[in-house]
Amino acid sequence: TETTLHSKLETPYKLVTVNLPVVVESFVQQNVFRGDEYTFSSYNEEQNYIGLHQTYKGKPVDNNEGSGYHLILYLNDEFEITGYYQTYMELEQQGREQELLTPIKAIERLYNEQLIPADTVIDHVKLGYYSHLPPSGNYQVYTPMWQISVNDEFYYVNAIDGAIQSMDQVESGK
Repeated sequence: TETTLHSKLETPYKLVTVNLPVVVESFVQQNVFRGDEYTFSSYNEEQNYIGLHQTYKGKPVDNNEGSGYHLILYLNDEFEITGYYQTYMELEQQGREQELLTPIKAIERLYNEQLIPADTVIDHVKLGYYSHLPPSGNYQVYTPMWQISVNDEFYYVNAIDGAIQSMDQVESGK
């Protein structure tokens, strides 16, 4: 189930650009419902907002329908937070705990499937929870997956069974 909040600050909150993720997460932890369960994702300078994802067990939950973020902080031209839009999901574990693939095993899967050539430089590897199944009523299923970035392309490898998901499958929930 989800909770959605819209908030407008009476007094805008001034941000500083130095170590922006830490500054933003500090504001969120102190001022937003369950703020300690969100992590900084990106700053969109063009549209003047900051996007954050909700976390589960310290890892980001991605692929939220709509904007792609669970928490959006709106900024004014003075780089102050003026309000926010928040979606909070009640998350719970289903099934038994399982051992996860290591990042190197996930990269090996991409190599073995000839999706990346030998001597490829891996830009980024991040474990998160992604949806690859369509929602069922009020429920959405998220799976732990390794997000692997290579030359501005993202690959998703299921951290339990090693299945490779295309970006289209992850975004559409298929």
